[in-house]
Amino acid sequence: MGATLALALSYLPDFKALGYGAQLAATAFGTMAIWVPVMLLTRPERPEVLEGFYRRVRPGGAWGPQRRATGLAPLDDLRADLIRWLLWSAAILGVMLGVGALLLGWG
Repeated sequence: MGATLALALSYLPDFKALGYGAQLAATAFGTMAIWVPVMLLTRPERPEVLEGFYRRVRPGGAWGPQRRATGLAPLDDLRADLIRWLLWSAAILGVMLGVGALLLGWG
């Protein structure tokens, strides 16, 4: 390990000594410090590649340019999927809390 890297690492706190929240934040922001520059420095994918992907998968959501170029409708409706996800999440949470309340005699 080079002397410069060793010096830089000596300023970092001991990761294992950090609390869970600090470890989570350090991991999230450390990861973001890598992928954001890589994303900005990498060339965008060619339109032909994106259109080929769209033809095979036909995802819902923000694929407007590919949808117009191919003339194919998406197989999924992202808005309906999100609404279904939200409703089922609420239903499952409600059932879990309801059963817990009945078992603990809160009802």
